[in-house]
Amino acid sequence: MRMNRRMQEHLRELQSREIELALDPGFAARAQLNLEEVEELVLLVRPAGAWRSRLAAFDDRTNLECTANKLSVGDLLDPRLTASCPLLLLTAGLVLAERLPRELARYQGRFNLILSYDGESCALRFHRVRAGESWLHEDLEEYSEEGVLVFEAGEASETALRLLGS
Repeated sequence: MRMNRRMQEHLRELQSREIELALDPGFAARAQLNLEEVEELVLLVRPAGAWRSRLAAFDDRTNLECTANKLSVGDLLDPRLTASCPLLLLTAGLVLAERLPRELARYQGRFNLILSYDGESCALRFHRVRAGESWLHEDLEEYSEEGVLVFEAGEASETALRLLGS
């Protein structure tokens, strides 16, 4: 697991406030995490195969997966809740990061999960780990405007549960 200082600050704030999980119990189950494998890519299922027509436009498969596999956490929550408690976005992102490895376990290979949070929005992305390809800067401190947390799928469940205090 790797994270930048900004994410460490956000996680400390989350833990210090002891935010109760204001998510309804079915939140993670309702999130659309339907996956399919297309030409050695694992992609979120989108309406009408939205990414299939653009496969040739990406030289880097990791870049394509990270672009296609972005879950905007705020789209899954009531905006009134997140406006009053923005850290709820980070909490929900961690809940999704705990669920996603179970979905990815059906596919061969290792996967990176990338959780980003900037105080107003949160996104969860994932990609298969490939030699010679990387989507993020090696130095996560280059992301000064947002917190970034990166973990492999297997460690994601353990990390997310620990950070949520479970």
